[in-house]
Amino acid sequence: MTQEGFLEFSLGCLPHVVRGSQRDNLVFPLILQVLDSTDCRSRVSTKNGRTKNHELRKIISVSDGFFSKVDCFLLTSNIHLEPYTVIQVHNVDFEYNIERQKDRPRIAGMILEFEIIARGADIGYFSGKPSLLRDVGTHSRWGRGDNIMHTMDSLSSKLWKQVKDGRCCDVTFSFPHMATTPTSMVPTVKAQKNALIANSPVFEAQFEGGFSDASSEEVAILDTEPRYMRCLLQFIFTRFVPLLSLRQAFEVLYLARKYIIHDLETYCKNFIMNNKKSLAGVTDVFQYLEMNGKSCDDDISQFVWSQFRSCANVLIRQPRFNEIDFETLETFLSESELNCHEWELIQAVRRWVVVNNARVKCEEVETENCAHQLVECIKWNAMPIKECVMVQEWEELKLFHDRTFLTDIMEVQRTREGRNISHIEVVPSSINKQYSLNRLYHDDTSFVIYTTLTVDPLTLSVTCLHGQSAAQSTYKQTKCSTIGPPFELISFYVVPSYGLSNMSNNRVRLTVNLSCQGKSFNADSYNLWVRSMVKLTVFSFSPDHPAKEMKKELNFWPDRDSSNFSSLVFSNSDLCHYLHPEDGVQKLDLQLQFSTDMSTESGGDGRASPPKIMRPLRTSAPRLPPVRHRTTYDNRIDMGPDYREREASGVGRTLSFLRAG
Repeated sequence: MTQEGFLEFSLGCLPHVVRGSQRDNLVFPLILQVLDSTDCRSRVSTKNGRTKNHELRKIISVSDGFFSKVDCFLLTSNIHLEPYTVIQVHNVDFEYNIERQKDRPRIAGMILEFEIIARGADIGYFSGKPSLLRDVGTHSRWGRGDNIMHTMDSLSSKLWKQVKDGRCCDVTFSFPHMATTPTSMVPTVKAQKNALIANSPVFEAQFEGGFSDASSEEVAILDTEPRYMRCLLQFIFTRFVPLLSLRQAFEVLYLARKYIIHDLETYCKNFIMNNKKSLAGVTDVFQYLEMNGKSCDDDISQFVWSQFRSCANVLIRQPRFNEIDFETLETFLSESELNCHEWELIQAVRRWVVVNNARVKCEEVETENCAHQLVECIKWNAMPIKECVMVQEWEELKLFHDRTFLTDIMEVQRTREGRNISHIEVVPSSINKQYSLNRLYHDDTSFVIYTTLTVDPLTLSVTCLHGQSAAQSTYKQTKCSTIGPPFELISFYVVPSYGLSNMSNNRVRLTVNLSCQGKSFNADSYNLWVRSMVKLTVFSFSPDHPAKEMKKELNFWPDRDSSNFSSLVFSNSDLCHYLHPEDGVQKLDLQLQFSTDMSTESGGDGRASPPKIMRPLRTSAPRLPPVRHRTTYDNRIDMGPDYREREASGVGRTLSFLRAG
């Protein structure tokens, strides 16, 4: 941005705005940053008592760098201002009296004329740590504000004005690498040595340590630009600098670390690590990795990798993931706590290999980097054997040349690395091997299942990964045409099914039905409900569209066949951003995260819609001879004459029955 290094906020102006008696000291135009905007339908009255009708307008909260004020100004129209937008205010009418409830903040006035200097979407966060101002009469520490009110007239501000005008300066920083031609003028920035020495031990050593720069009036700098050096000088004198982009923040952070100015370093890190600019709804770690290459800040690096791990399932589907280098990708795949399962990781590796033309070379010539090195980072023992079979057939990885590839995986999964298996684990283990394990969520209380739907965009017919077509009787009850592999939820069988259907107003509904068959792996289960928080996520392959999520608490009956569902709605125009081509067809990636530890879950109110009883339709149900009903236990034992007494006493059912004879 052209304003970077030259833009200055109207520091300390908001106390004058709030205090009516001080408004004559305001110097227009005011440069402010919008923190928030809300709709307001207010009745506005003028001084002569006349009132206007209720009109829909925007109320904005703003910051001047040093102070912030909630609901400070009213706009004349309903124009939307994004958070963090920087505006230049030319005219404010303080005579308007805006009537509000007594508990609401007082509005200082109506902005009649302003212009946008920088869009909030390009900035992503506010600069500095402004102190919150309250209305006059409610501010318990207003006296302290009087001392800060005249910050703009302080000595530092006057010195900064001298530097901007090039007066009383005794050192000049030149940037010869910025000259466009050999004959063009070299850009320069002037400064005062005393201020630099007082704020930086590096400048102190440079100008007072016996180096050649101490006697020189010009110092050449080759690793930054003049605008970023001006940002450093502005912060030294005013303790504030407007940050208008991540690029600017990283460049100023580099200078802060280079010259050991800790306040400025913290200032930039706060902006960077709280920035709201996103890629597909999450932190753009690819941009952070690229920009942090210059400053090499450890805190930023840890923050980036933390975001990379927690949002891995979203980021691996973005086009920029295919631009990372081989070493970074190998490091990423080696992480043990990725929010990813092995199947989507190996698919991401396949896409990266195709985009970068990184074909397998180790069989032909010795090479430093080969796609097989990436394959070795996959945890094959945590992947279903049927998915391993699919990967072996991929031409890009050429694993079919390894004749022992599948047998080795089967042997590892069979032996489970030498661990013996209990008889009560055999059936659940067989069921749970239908899905790859998520590296972050993989225990009984929190786990992830997934599927890839093959979609016909015209008819909306779908088939799921490793799935089967639903029977007509099931489809009529669930509206889902394809059934996925079963899984275990709190020791019970659960079967997922999926479907897409048209809605009114050019919308499409994705329905995920979960059917609990009421059959437990545990013969001593006393669960009254099979209860879980479920988060349905549909992933986007577009950087401008975040993944769609739906969080819902689901209940199931533990003793009968019941179902519950979760759904997401897309517009027809949005659906294409969530489909991606693969092997000549359109596919849709989704996953469901289950959390059965409700004490740690947020977002649920403890209530859930009751499950639906799954019953076969009479027209389609086969007529079978009547048989004695059996559930997990023998019905004769469970429903004996003293069944109620044994339930109330809590004594073992089978033992009490045997003792009674």
